[in-house]
Parts: sequence; structure tokens; C-alpha cells
Amino acid sequence: MVPALEDGGEVFTQSLAIIEWLDETHPTPPLLPADPATRAHVRAFAQVIACEVHPLQNLRVLDYLRQELGQDDAGVNRWLTRWIGEGLAACEALLSRRPESPFCFGEAPGLADICLVPQMFSADRFGIDTAAFPRLRAVRIACEALPAFAEAAPGRQPDAA
Repeated sequence: MVPALEDGGEVFTQSLAIIEWLDETHPTPPLLPADPATRAHVRAFAQVIACEVHPLQNLRVLDYLRQELGQDDAGVNRWLTRWIGEGLAACEALLSRRPESPFCFGEAPGLADICLVPQMFSADRFGIDTAAFPRLRAVRIACEALPAFAEAAPGRQPDAA
């Protein structure tokens, strides 16, 4: 399964585990806030994406919908629109309870932003309208203005078609 990160002979898998490992082994800049309550909110936000939304759009799931359940492209698109839309709506609601900031949970990007940006890319990829998510869109713009996010964009990767 991907993603995977190899370091010193250890192979780490799963995005959230890798991100938390990076935060623990390379603590500057921090990817999780110091305050335990805010850390829990950040993790909840990230888990909406990583546990509830992203798995439903993995290629093996979409292939199953097509091959085993006989869904055409319109059926698969309905599936994607429903689950990505509901997940983004949940994330927007979580941020709406917080003070406005350039990034999901403050003045610097962190775990939540790292999870959000690829999900917003997926929304674009599958033609999902994100106009109802102004906070998420603003965070995405702030993140994509940073070199690390710009360099990590899917279209900039060596295997991009």
C-alpha cells in the first residue's frame, strides 16, 4: 500500500502514521499544535479525510464499483460527489467553529492542511464543486502558495502523465 516512507531500514506506511512519525522525529516546524484540545481537533479533521473520505475514492474501490457492481461513469461520479462532498462539508463545519486563520488551525500549516490539500485536488479531479467550502478553499490557496506544497503537487511528480 502507498504511501510508504523508508528511513534507516524502517518502512512506514499510511499517511497519518508517516506524518506523526515525521512530527516526532523532526519537530521543527511542528505539524501538531502543543495544546492537547487543539491537537484533538486537528486529528479529528485529518481523520475525516483519511478515514471517511479518501478510502472511498481509492482506485480499487472505484474499480470495484465499475467491475463488480456494474456502475457506469455516471454512477461512480454520483458516488464520488456524495462522499467527497459530505467529507468536505464536515471539514468546513469543523473550521467554521474556529477563528479565521490562514491555515486550518492557525498561522502555519500542519497535519490538517497536509490532509486537506490533496483532498481538494481530488475534488477538482472528479469535478466536485467546492464553492460551498470557502474556508477550505482559502486554506488551499494559502498552502499552495508555499514552496513545499507547490513542489508536492501531483502534476509536478516524476510519474505525472
